[in-house]
Amino acid sequence: MAQTVLLSDNGHLIKPDGTDVDLVFDDLTIDDVTVDALTVTSIAADFALADGVDVAVNTTTGSKIGTGATQKLGFFGATPVVQPSTYTQTYATAARTVASATAAALTASTTGTTTTTLAAGVGVYDMVIPSPANLSTLSTGGVDVVTGFVPGHKFKILSYEFITTVAGTGASASLVFNFEIGTTNLTGGALTLLLADTDTIGKRTAATAITAANTGTSTDTVSLEVAGSGTAFTAGAGFFVVKVQNMDTADAFAGLVTQHAAVVADNLSDRKVLNSLIDDAQSLGFVA
Repeated sequence: MAQTVLLSDNGHLIKPDGTDVDLVFDDLTIDDVTVDALTVTSIAADFALADGVDVAVNTTTGSKIGTGATQKLGFFGATPVVQPSTYTQTYATAARTVASATAAALTASTTGTTTTTLAAGVGVYDMVIPSPANLSTLSTGGVDVVTGFVPGHKFKILSYEFITTVAGTGASASLVFNFEIGTTNLTGGALTLLLADTDTIGKRTAATAITAANTGTSTDTVSLEVAGSGTAFTAGAGFFVVKVQNMDTADAFAGLVTQHAAVVADNLSDRKVLNSLIDDAQSLGFVA
């Protein structure tokens, strides 16, 4: 049944009695409609944009797709999900620009074998101390072979030995040597040199094990002294070989290991974050 409708001043369709017109369409196809302003609070069915049709948004305030973190979205046929949880950024500055790599390739010309373990002997070297021309000049009165030597770096005395260059003589001859750092004797490290220890050129006599008080700073002094006991030699000569570890070098290598471990941990963390980003993108329907 046909009804007469009117267009009100505010653009509404009304009946002659002034009431609004309710429009019900069982099947409606509109080929071309231009709407200057349209407010839609809800769409209850799927809709499709014609091929080549774009959605433009305003350039002032902009528009949102999803206005709350719990609203679910999905793309490319993926099951809609809520907003992924927040990422934790621990660096002070975040940037989308990835700088070009600056590290240069290393060429190994050391002839050594590459390894993932740093040897315990990092920074270890031999310090040679010649004895006086004749062991007979060393009395048993507590004199020094070397007094107040400064290595010039942080150090640790590991061990030492005496090597004979001139066979010793002297009935029951014996001398006892020990190192001290500053005025403190090493714990252990006494070297008792007997006549029998010097009867052959090239013979080596080691000190006892050094167990403590064997480290010094770059300004500490080292002395090698003869204990005030024993029986003097009448002849014989040789030199001391002292095994020293440069602790500045050892500490530097240890620091590199620590920093390398930190870099590996950071890289692992970065990869975990990247994987999480990929997982989130895939959950929304993006293929990474």
